[in-house]
Amino acid sequence: MIRFFQSPEEMRCTWVVDDGCVFLYPATDATPGESAQAIPVKHCAIHSYALDRGIDWKSFKPTDCVQYPLCIYQRDGHTVLALQEEPGHARVPCLNNPIGPRMYQSLSDTITYLLGPVFNERVQAYGRAHFQE
Repeated sequence: MIRFFQSPEEMRCTWVVDDGCVFLYPATDATPGESAQAIPVKHCAIHSYALDRGIDWKSFKPTDCVQYPLCIYQRDGHTVLALQEEPGHARVPCLNNPIGPRMYQSLSDTITYLLGPVFNERVQAYGRAHFQE
């Protein structure tokens, strides 16, 4: 989307209304561990609908949503997978909440979809080797 705006500071998701994604709905999840606490979160309605019905969410979710918050680009002849760098990240709950699996784990299907199973296995192996559970 950044190519449609004059600068990264102006970049914004076209699906954002009142500083939130139009597909988000409020929910409550528990933090992991013995001292589980309820934390307010927002879930994607499209993603939840698909998971509840066993549908491949990548087949009908908007492309920007499928890859978000990842970006893929070429640098020195190599494919680079990174987090998007845009000002709205501070408002994205899944990037700031300590609940659930690590991002590289929860985005495993997305990484496979975008870059293939071999690339994803390399990411997962790197994560297992460098991050504690």
